[in-house]
Amino acid sequence: MLALAVAYEIQCRFTAVVPVMAKGFNHAIQLAISAAAGAGKLFGLSDEQIAHAISIATVDNISLTCVHVEPYRSGRAFLPE
Repeated sequence: MLALAVAYEIQCRFTAVVPVMAKGFNHAIQLAISAAAGAGKLFGLSDEQIAHAISIATVDNISLTCVHVEPYRSGRAFLPE
């Protein structure tokens, strides 16, 4: 239950402070960060290990930015002009 509370709290605080969509990032990155923190707590990781898990989750989801930055419909995002 503590891991769920950690993930929820981080998600809420991150969403309130960081304008992810306004900066061109996909909103799923917020979920990746909070899920990594919650999972780290659940597995009893150290603070440093949780920080690494958050970094890995963040880097893995940055690729979504490339898809959502352009004003194309999702089906046309990869088609040449």
